[in-house]
Amino acid sequence: METVQVEGGITEEFPLHERYYVYPLLSRQMETAGFGNIVGFGASPGRYSGRAISVEDPEILLYGVKP
Repeated sequence: METVQVEGGITEEFPLHERYYVYPLLSRQMETAGFGNIVGFGASPGRYSGRAISVEDPEILLYGVKP
């Protein structure tokens, strides 16, 4: 559960469901779905770039082409 402060200073608890993925798994899933030329980039929320993925990245961006 995650506690969040909402309007009026009231706090509410919400169920939190997180999943963690790694690039090799995601790229295989994309290949299975018919995508090719798959590349991945390191990202932070709202800040995307063409830099390599590192363990410091909270997000990754995958790009692929589906014929």
